[in-house]
Amino acid sequence: MKDSPPELREMVDAIVRGYKPERIVLFGSYARGDAKPPHSELDLLVVKEGAMSNGLADEHIAQLLGYLRACRIEHGLLINFGAPKLEIRKYALSDR
Repeated sequence: MKDSPPELREMVDAIVRGYKPERIVLFGSYARGDAKPPHSELDLLVVKEGAMSNGLADEHIAQLLGYLRACRIEHGLLINFGAPKLEIRKYALSDR
């Protein structure tokens, strides 16, 4: 995208190298083309398929937190669609 932030490519490359997702989707204001930096956030959906029928494990959480730190992103979600009941957990990094 012509108006995407310069760090987008670096973030996507890091996620692909370490996580090997099936898909990365840009959504929100940058995808629509109406972002207003520095007030707009960069919204990425990272899709990684795999068997998580036993629930989210510590390794999934550690991996998410590592990518949040590496990409300097403050919030992330882990969503497990493979469990009998949809499981969603939100994680936040903050210096505050």
